[in-house]
Amino acid sequence: MKKIFLFFLIMLLSGCAIKYDLTINNDLGVEEDIKVMELKSTLNKYVVSVEDFINQSLNYYKSDDKYKIYNIIDDSKDGYAIGNAYNNYINIEDYCNNSVAKDSFFKECNCEQDGNLVTITMEAVDFNEYLFSSELEESIIKNAELNIFLPYKVVSSNSNSNKDNIYTWEYGLDNYKNDVVIVFDTSKIYRDTNYSIFILGGIILIMIVGGIYIYNKYQQNSKY
Repeated sequence: MKKIFLFFLIMLLSGCAIKYDLTINNDLGVEEDIKVMELKSTLNKYVVSVEDFINQSLNYYKSDDKYKIYNIIDDSKDGYAIGNAYNNYINIEDYCNNSVAKDSFFKECNCEQDGNLVTITMEAVDFNEYLFSSELEESIIKNAELNIFLPYKVVSSNSNSNKDNIYTWEYGLDNYKNDVVIVFDTSKIYRDTNYSIFILGGIILIMIVGGIYIYNKYQQNSKY
């Protein structure tokens, strides 16, 4: 039998989603935020009171010393039951050495710095029981995503996607062995290019030039 996944999962549930956010700050401190989400309509099929179930689940993990490093709260909203756990670390090495949540997906976590270049590597587990399914039981987790937020320019990564300097790795039954590799340069701050400002500025410039041209033509025609 599968053991219970970290934070609020029980065996009779299936198809939960995990949103795992890591924010790396300017000083290389790390903010870890994990959300486990399930539809309340799904919970209603198995429990009498969704609210009581959420409270009992939260209290269970709050009382376990293994998870005492985390602040655990009920963040339910919009039809979803959401258990939220978060913690801060002084640096990336501290995160790699002490995060409990990461161990469910990664067997190795390392950080190397060469001058201004910082490389984070996280090696996926060989077999992820939380994403495994069979004819007898469905996977506990339907899908999961790891998002890394960075203030610095990224040199390279093997992420599945990225947008606005947020790099995302996706996990499921077919891609649970998804290693994380990301390299960033601490000497280069990421600056989001707001192309809408340039577009608006171009439109205004065209209007001004067009207005001047029309005015000059009017002035010339009025002389005759």
